[in-house]
Amino acid sequence: MDRYATDENEMWWIDVPGFNMSHAVNAWEEDDAQSKLEEIRISVTDKKVVTSIPCLPKFLTWQSSIQLMQEKRTVASRTYEPGCTGNEPFFVPNNPAADEDDGFLVTYVHDEKTQESKFLVMDAKSPTLEIVAAVKLPGRVPTGFHGLFVSQSHLEKLCRDN
Repeated sequence: MDRYATDENEMWWIDVPGFNMSHAVNAWEEDDAQSKLEEIRISVTDKKVVTSIPCLPKFLTWQSSIQLMQEKRTVASRTYEPGCTGNEPFFVPNNPAADEDDGFLVTYVHDEKTQESKFLVMDAKSPTLEIVAAVKLPGRVPTGFHGLFVSQSHLEKLCRDN
């Protein structure tokens, strides 16, 4: 979106190959591995990616959520519906003193068929990460990293405007 845009009608999308965007700058080496910093450049004039970036095949998208409980040595998982991909889940405890699985996993899931995005709330104690709430969102949430993308004020604005 242009920095001087006045509403979402001025938003534009740029098609790019799939890729895994990680931290701005973060690397480590193990054994004889070689670290390499990648740079992504987007031409806002041409609305195209102008540099080469490493790509993940489409079949390597996040199609499920998995939670590992260290103390209990258990694994919980949920596979999303066909055609749906999710972002990295974020744990929300019931309270600050809660056990490691006493709370909820939350994430955004995008349905490629319907082009709808949902905010999922899953029970972190459930072995199947049972969905306790699914909220249809008024706009698309792009696939990203670390599960934190939409501020509360931005989400409230989206709800007011739709």
